[in-house]
Amino acid sequence: MVGKKETSGINFANWLSITRMLLAPIFMWAIFSGYYITGLVLIFLAISTDFIDGHIARAWKMQTRLGKMLDPIADKVIIFFAVLALMLKFNFPIWVGLIIISRDLILFFGSMVFLYRNRKKTLVPNLLGKITTFIQMTTIVIYPLDTGEIVKVTAISLTVIFTLLSGFVYFVKGYKLLSRKPSIKINLPNKITITRILAIPVFIAIMLTDLPYTHILAAIVFIMLALTDALDGYMARKRRQITSFGKFIDPLADKLLISAALIFLIGKGVEPWIAFVIIAREFAVTGLRTVAMARNIELPAKMSGKVKTVSQVIAITAVFVKLPISTNLMAIAVIITIYSGIEYFWNSRHLLKELA
Repeated sequence: MVGKKETSGINFANWLSITRMLLAPIFMWAIFSGYYITGLVLIFLAISTDFIDGHIARAWKMQTRLGKMLDPIADKVIIFFAVLALMLKFNFPIWVGLIIISRDLILFFGSMVFLYRNRKKTLVPNLLGKITTFIQMTTIVIYPLDTGEIVKVTAISLTVIFTLLSGFVYFVKGYKLLSRKPSIKINLPNKITITRILAIPVFIAIMLTDLPYTHILAAIVFIMLALTDALDGYMARKRRQITSFGKFIDPLADKLLISAALIFLIGKGVEPWIAFVIIAREFAVTGLRTVAMARNIELPAKMSGKVKTVSQVIAITAVFVKLPISTNLMAIAVIITIYSGIEYFWNSRHLLKELA
């Protein structure tokens, strides 16, 4: 499970992983715009790059620490978007989708903790994990097609079995790794951030229920989770517990929460292109942060990024409660989001030049 020390350069195999991650919001836009065939083609391309980048990395000796970080992140991002799209557009079983999303979020958090504690090492996925990813992606591809009930039930059953089994195996191995001394100290602000990440599946479940006043309930939960973003930052500054781990995981938690809300609200007050622009910016910056992390470089949060997050939270809340000015607020959020993304990449141009 633990690999050897690697370099942190970026190569062709890494770019394939980055491309796969960036295909996620495009796939989401295609599905919610009614271009189902285009969406399926994009998913097929994503699956293809998953196997191609690994083969190229091994065959051409391009295995790097960055690549072993990007590859599983790209898989989880595309699966996260695809499962949400299936649940909202194709009546994919909610409980199955929540199992997949919850397992991937927990594994992702565990891997980030390990990488933070072991800057010179990587996590190598085992065979069971690779099989699980293949089965999940296969199910995602065939579920919207007219393949028959037996095929769909079989695919879903295999997905649930392998997702739970691989999740248990990774949990046991991860617990053994993380319990070794010296153990990582998770302070209170980081615990608040972790709680926000683990609460995302609950938020998704609420949005997908048919309970009375679901939108109001979802808005309340969304605001509560968003407020924990301000709380953990305040606690970190007050207690002087600002860590590089917190700087990385905190904005990621925001991105997952914002993305889940936007995907649910497509067609319910949010246009597909708006969700695409915001989510694409979020994961482009996440990719940039991952590259920087692999090179032991920290990208500090910008004021424009904080303003961006606040504007997104306000706009999404307005859409949830159906305020008349929600469209205007969403337009403002898009403008600030684009500006913030441009600022991040401009200030990181020295890193981009090195990678080029």
